[in-house]
Amino acid sequence: MSEQAGLLKFGSVSAVESPRVRVLFADLDGMISAPLQVIFARSIGDRHFDLPKLGEPVACLMDVNMEFGVVIGCVYTDANAPPTSDVNKVVREFEDGGKIEYDRSNGKYTLKAIGDVSIDAGGKVEIIAAESITLKAPTITLDAPMTTITGALSSGGAGGNATFGGSVQASGDVKAGSISLQQHTHGGVLSGSSNTAVPK
Repeated sequence: MSEQAGLLKFGSVSAVESPRVRVLFADLDGMISAPLQVIFARSIGDRHFDLPKLGEPVACLMDVNMEFGVVIGCVYTDANAPPTSDVNKVVREFEDGGKIEYDRSNGKYTLKAIGDVSIDAGGKVEIIAAESITLKAPTITLDAPMTTITGALSSGGAGGNATFGGSVQASGDVKAGSISLQQHTHGGVLSGSSNTAVPK
């Protein structure tokens, strides 16, 4: 066999020395490799970095003397099953419980974050849904110099007080209970039963 020929070997990560790892080969009497490079999808411009963790099963391409090589990827075992067996799903599951999932069968995209989610856009952010959009939280803050609502606005939690720090303008009538702001009159201006005219 040529000295340059490659051997496909399976082992487990015995040490992480970023950006390299050492691999233990149990079938070679517990031999531990020199620090090995890990293959990533991209390394210049658009870059990707995600090292395998300690004890993770990996596949390696090694030279015949087992002196040089690279880690070409991680593998699942009977003791370490994948996060799903559904061939339609693309899943990225994190150790802390976070999860990113896309289901090709129905087009559903699911993001589960354990902590905060931050989106920082240099331009505009546009979210378009063919059906409804639901925002649910203990409190929601809209912080903008100007907020525009183009359609009808309804409130399902009415019953509390509302406080405004500035003026309030309405193109239609405003009612407090059954009292119309535009149509109400006042009695007791003159003796007898006379009332004022409506507001002008």
